[in-house]
Amino acid sequence: MHELPSDLAVELSETLFNGGPLPSDLAALWAAQEADDTDLLDAFEMVLFAGIDVDEVIAPFAEDAESDVDAVAALDRMLRSISFVAEALDGTLLGYWTPDGLDQSVVVTFDQFGQLAVAGLSIGAALVGLTDPDDPEEATEVVTALGALGVSGCPATVSAALKAIEGVPDPNETVMGYIVDIRLARA
Repeated sequence: MHELPSDLAVELSETLFNGGPLPSDLAALWAAQEADDTDLLDAFEMVLFAGIDVDEVIAPFAEDAESDVDAVAALDRMLRSISFVAEALDGTLLGYWTPDGLDQSVVVTFDQFGQLAVAGLSIGAALVGLTDPDDPEEATEVVTALGALGVSGCPATVSAALKAIEGVPDPNETVMGYIVDIRLARA
C-alpha cells in the first residue's frame, strides 16, 4: 500500500469534489499512481488526472454541423456536473456524478460517441464492472489488485458490480431531461 501525499489529497479534494472528502478507493489509486505502481491502471489502459477542461470535451460535439444545439447544451450541462478523474486510452472518461435523488455519487463513463453509462458505486466497483464478464478470473485479479492497494469492499464479480447499480438513474435520460428543459424554457 502507498500513502497519498497530504498536499495532493487536499488539491484533489478541492479540484474534484469542491473540498469534500476524497473517496478512499480513488485516494488509493492516486497513491499507487504517484508511486509508479500502475499495473492495475495499465491493465485498463487508464490514467488518473485532477480534472479536465469540459470545453475541450464538448468541442467536437459543438463543432459538428449535424449536432442538435439543444442536445449539445444539455450534454455540456451534464458534463459540468461530473467530476472526471480518469481517462482510458480509447478516450473514455470516468468520473463521479451525483444523480438527483441519490445521497451518494456514482462513477460514470463518458465515451467518444457522447454516451454516458453508470459504471459502479465507486471507482473500484467500476473497475470490477469493466472487466470481461465471460472471464471471472479477470474480476478476481482486479479485486486482488485493488486489495493490494488497500481498496476493500469491492464486488467480487462483474454481475455483482452490475447488480449494485440497478436502479441508479441513467445519465443519458438526465441529458434528455435537460434537452426538454431547454426547449420548454425557449417556448
